[in-house]
Amino acid sequence: GISTTGARGGRSYAPEQPSYVSSAQPSQQGQAQPSAQPAAQAQSAPSPSSSSKSRIDPNQVPRPPAETDDQLREFRTRSVSTSNVPGASSTYKVIDDGNCSPRFMRLTANQIPSTRELYSRLGLPVAFVLQPMAQLPPYEDPVPYVTDLDKGPVRCRRCRAYINCHVTFVDGGRQWVCNMCGMGNTVEPEYFCNLDAQGKRRDVGERPELSRGSVDFAATQEYFNRPAMAPAFMFALDVSAPAVQSGLLAASIAAVQATLERLECASFVDE
Repeated sequence: GISTTGARGGRSYAPEQPSYVSSAQPSQQGQAQPSAQPAAQAQSAPSPSSSSKSRIDPNQVPRPPAETDDQLREFRTRSVSTSNVPGASSTYKVIDDGNCSPRFMRLTANQIPSTRELYSRLGLPVAFVLQPMAQLPPYEDPVPYVTDLDKGPVRCRRCRAYINCHVTFVDGGRQWVCNMCGMGNTVEPEYFCNLDAQGKRRDVGERPELSRGSVDFAATQEYFNRPAMAPAFMFALDVSAPAVQSGLLAASIAAVQATLERLECASFVDE
């Protein structure tokens, strides 16, 4: 009354005829009757349900090597495709050679899916931490401050993106193609420079906006609709019941008071 299948799902099962063991069980009349059971059932084997509930051993999960405080790793921002971004709590030195420093902008994942289909299957949320005014350590170069543009920073006439080190110069340097929207823009005469054999501007080393990933531009008069005024500060505090009970509101008020004492222009803030 037992049937076996020679193959299922690409796997072959052997032997073709199952072996049996005999056991004597008392019948209702007190006589022994032989009964047959498969030998495979006589051996104790883990059930599929128990194996599926097995937990992952944390000791077997691979982890990056721990970095000590005395290890000062140099990280070039252009090498992000060949090396991992240093950990936020590690000690490292950023060399800006064409991408934003991870101190200013950091993704929550070092690797992201390359296709939309893979992203939907993984369901991995991707975000980034933005700190444009993050404090730099003393052993790193400060962010360049571009002030030699009389008409302000050069921007794309379609998407208004700022010129950067990833734009492409064509037509002998008289046009530049926006890397954000692909729009061609005319290079102003005062900003023109010849190209070398590789199609790069010869003054790249003299213009931080064309060689660095992070720059600060001096705002010209066209960015002001009125004369410059003293800065104003506004603080938004969470005053909900959980914030009061947890002490968050009191800690926030203390932090605001300590910050106002350190501001050079604290006299402009209304108490």
